[in-house]
Amino acid sequence: MKKIFTNLIAAATASSAAVCMAIALEAPKAEAFSLAITNAGFEDPILGYGEFTDKSIPGWELYDPSGLISIPFVANYAVYHAASYSYVDEAPEGNNVGAIFLGLEPRSGVAGITQTLSSVLTAGTKYDLQVKVGNAAPDKIM
Repeated sequence: MKKIFTNLIAAATASSAAVCMAIALEAPKAEAFSLAITNAGFEDPILGYGEFTDKSIPGWELYDPSGLISIPFVANYAVYHAASYSYVDEAPEGNNVGAIFLGLEPRSGVAGITQTLSSVLTAGTKYDLQVKVGNAAPDKIM
């Protein structure tokens, strides 16, 4: 099995990044087919509006070589049921987004998520990873 990094390594900022991804494979005869990604749209678990998990994204592993997520009260990774005021275009797929929050100074380090795929990747094959990454709007105070 080959571990594929999502290239969703977030530089430390004071906002969270939302991610959604898919992989398409291009076969030699210009045929395309999908490669299975567990919880690609972050719809697991089912969450209520504005709810989120804490340091958990089912099907994904944390990539945190700088140890940023372990810093209490300033860093987290989660599945978040996107609030419309935070994500104007809404979640790219369903209701949830994958989020990485780093409330640290820029250049503090990197963090991201990764997944080991069950498919065998073939040398000489073109793999296209499509990802939507963005910053959420600031929290709305009610």
